[in-house]
Amino acid sequence: MQMKYVYPALFQQGKDKMYLVSFPDLDGCFTDGETLADAQENARDVLNLKLWDMEENKETIPAATAPQKIKTAKNETVFLVSADTIFYRKLYAK
Repeated sequence: MQMKYVYPALFQQGKDKMYLVSFPDLDGCFTDGETLADAQENARDVLNLKLWDMEENKETIPAATAPQKIKTAKNETVFLVSADTIFYRKLYAK
């Protein structure tokens, strides 16, 4: 079981200036943030939690798509987000 990952995430600034984040390779994995820094931090958190949950449920974790293969809208940017579920297990599992 892999415990460290890197996935591309789509960041989009909405009309309300909030940053919306989604992960094209992972259904139901999305977040937001009031600033880009908040959105990046929230993206790391939601990615770690999603992958940890998938590991726990023995779900197949899809391979990450290469960033250059991600199609973006005019107002979207691709960022790579890393996850370390070993760290999250130590941090949150009691």
